Amino acid sequence: MQKVEDRWELKLTKPLASISLWVFVFFFSLTLGVAASICTSNWEWFGRTGSMATISGLLLIMRPFMRKGSVQQARSGVLAQIAVDADGNQGEFIDPQEIKDGTAALVGAIFTIAGTIVWGFGDLV
Repeated sequence: MQKVEDRWELKLTKPLASISLWVFVFFFSLTLGVAASICTSNWEWFGRTGSMATISGLLLIMRPFMRKGSVQQARSGVLAQIAVDADGNQGEFIDPQEIKDGTAALVGAIFTIAGTIVWGFGDLV
């Protein structure tokens, strides 16, 4: 049986699970669109960069799938675990990666909405 870490699709998708990469793409594409629009006095360029912003948002939403390699692996994760500390106190601990996945999904949804608005109405600025 093949280990999860050795799967070819995980090697391709894991680098795309970077939150900072897609935040950079979002702001860089919009900045580039504004700069191109100002230089050419044509605001259609700004509207076109909304498509890249939308793509960055959608890929942020897909972070759990890219990080774990497949839909099946993403669903099999445990959100929280019950643990007992040295004093016998019981508590629920959430995996930090699961928290990042939730944050990425929220930011991705916001980026998708903002990118779609820019994509649709950016040339009217």
